[in-house]
Amino acid sequence: MRLIFLFILMFCVFLDGSSFFASERNVDANESLQQSTKRPKIGLVLSGGGARGAAHIGVLKALEENRIPVDVIVGTSMGSIVGGLYAAGVSPEELEYIVDNTDWDAALSPSPRRDLLSYRRKSDDRKYLLGFEMGIKDSKVRLPQGLISGNKLSFILRSEVLRAENVKHFDNLAIPFRAVTTNIETGGMVVIEDGELSTALRASMAVPGAFTPVNRDGDLLVDGGLVSNLPIEIAQRLGVDHVIAVDIGSEIYSLEKLGSIVGLTVQTVNVLIQQNIDRSVAALEPGDVLIKPQLGEFSSTNFAEAGSLVPIGYEATQESLSRLLQYQVDEKTYAEWLKTQRRSFISIPDITGIKIKGNQRVSTAQIKARMKLKESGYLNFTQLKMIWKTFMPSMNSNL
Repeated sequence: MRLIFLFILMFCVFLDGSSFFASERNVDANESLQQSTKRPKIGLVLSGGGARGAAHIGVLKALEENRIPVDVIVGTSMGSIVGGLYAAGVSPEELEYIVDNTDWDAALSPSPRRDLLSYRRKSDDRKYLLGFEMGIKDSKVRLPQGLISGNKLSFILRSEVLRAENVKHFDNLAIPFRAVTTNIETGGMVVIEDGELSTALRASMAVPGAFTPVNRDGDLLVDGGLVSNLPIEIAQRLGVDHVIAVDIGSEIYSLEKLGSIVGLTVQTVNVLIQQNIDRSVAALEPGDVLIKPQLGEFSSTNFAEAGSLVPIGYEATQESLSRLLQYQVDEKTYAEWLKTQRRSFISIPDITGIKIKGNQRVSTAQIKARMKLKESGYLNFTQLKMIWKTFMPSMNSNL
């Protein structure tokens, strides 16, 4: 009887001990989970600056190299494009490839390549020296809203964000994202958080006078740099704990470059933009990090050499590493984050139909003759890019 009682007592002690150790393991697991969730929420803010925005790619490279994840991205103009593509799952290496291999002369040209023009069109170019079209409507002369329609740039952007085509709200991208634009009618800021990502990116960098504005839900949107070129406040409103802000600024010309009306006009715009940057920088809080790559007077229009700025953005981030390392995570945590960032939201779709639009100057039959895409086949994006390189300069819309 005593043996039975002793066995029962030992069994109860074993159960109690097992419960204790199980409870202790659960506490350890919960503490581990809390440690992972206690990681501060980081917002990355990327400023506008045209071709100077290539420096943002170097920043992303350095952040990845040092295992510093970001949880929200807010961008203006070129910062919006780099940030939006990264939020959609494009890697820094892919971004650098896009910058280095895009035919920027064709993408930003308001006119088709001359070798694709008919003899009649070439003759017209000699007769009419104006580089843009005009028309008459309601008994009034109408001028274009911008020198560049932006259709070719829109095609590039749609191409690169195809992997996130079915994402309708930017909170559902690999990284939540916001694009900052300006309502040119009211002068107010419009922060785009949903809809077609490529349209948001195109609107954010619609430099007034250079690119035509983007009409979105009745709002005429242009470059967000007019109201907030470094939108730190927007990231803060999204509930981040700390901000990493990258200011690529605007080139402030030296005295010898201010001799023309063009130089003075550009300088005026750049000074006004710098003022709204200064206001945003003043909103930074303790623990936030401001990265300012030294780009000198590198022109915001020099896309042909923009790739040279990637190392400068990388070096500027490395110089700020002592402050950035507070956000570094362990290898396992970062690997999980990176896997999420690189994901694609769609599989390669089947082609159910082919429609060609905007080909006023190139016959549909000619385009189809060069096209290897077939209905009921898989979408071959390489072929789409080849078609664009061949025909897009002569088209006013998109395939």
